[in-house]
Amino acid sequence: MGETPHRATVRTLLNWFRSQRRGSFIVSYIRESLRKLGISTEPDFNAVWIDAEVAFVPIVESAETDGAAAGSRVASALDQNALNYDGTRISTPRVLVGGAIEDPTYRIGKLDAANKPVVSVTPNHSVEQAVTLMLANSFSQLPVMQGEREVKGVITWESVGARFALGKAGKEVREFMTSPQVISFDKSLFDAIAIIAQYQYVLVQAADKRISGVVTAADLSLQFQQLTEPFLLLVRSNSTSAS
Repeated sequence: MGETPHRATVRTLLNWFRSQRRGSFIVSYIRESLRKLGISTEPDFNAVWIDAEVAFVPIVESAETDGAAAGSRVASALDQNALNYDGTRISTPRVLVGGAIEDPTYRIGKLDAANKPVVSVTPNHSVEQAVTLMLANSFSQLPVMQGEREVKGVITWESVGARFALGKAGKEVREFMTSPQVISFDKSLFDAIAIIAQYQYVLVQAADKRISGVVTAADLSLQFQQLTEPFLLLVRSNSTSAS
């Protein structure tokens, strides 16, 4: 009792099931396999970044309510008796897929860009330092922060250009920053679309209130390409077969 639950990254969990991505089939398959073992993940493995860690915890209280023991059980069971997600038997009978996906929403916190270290400046930095950072990293915007949880604003090429165009001088970043666009990591990706379309970025706030990443229009385009590519390939294949 009281021991730390076994933990693993979502990527490791997928590897146990011979998969690299969280498609609808593999998500349902993993959920049912874990349920058969009396275990779930905390947080939900389909709601977080692929390289985030999840803990294996018992679904219901029983003689084995210890999270560490439960984690050891799932780790050994999946490692030694793993099955391919398509049902191919490796060493044990196939586990049947059952149930629907509990939460099919694609969360913005699952994006790689939402989990990358944030480059920022403070309000007291010089505008020259901010511009240098933006140029060096090919950024269109730069968060203005006091620590990793307190966002003061954002400096962008537009905010810098607008001030100079109006003939307003300034030396510190605080004079050039605009209001920040922040969204929670557990919000739907579609909730972020309108914000990103208007401002070209959004700051992602983690559960512990840290700013965990910056998602831009370019990141959004890449993500939609990855999500739609399998369907486009299928349509192309069907069209070729028909002709």
